[in-house]
Amino acid sequence: RYVPSVTNFILIELGPKSGEVAGKLLKKGVIVRNMKAWGLGNFIRVTIGKKEENKRFVKELKKIII
Repeated sequence: RYVPSVTNFILIELGPKSGEVAGKLLKKGVIVRNMKAWGLGNFIRVTIGKKEENKRFVKELKKIII
């Protein structure tokens, strides 16, 4: 689930392992923010990037969660 946004980022709900997912993405060179510090422990924040960056994010995320 994602939270609609009018900013340059979106929040994606990944459940209680969102911090772990964020760490795995970082190891792949994809930087996202774990939102636990803001009381949203099940979410990561993803900045909207260039088309190729967004494709890479989706590709790496799928490898982790599927």
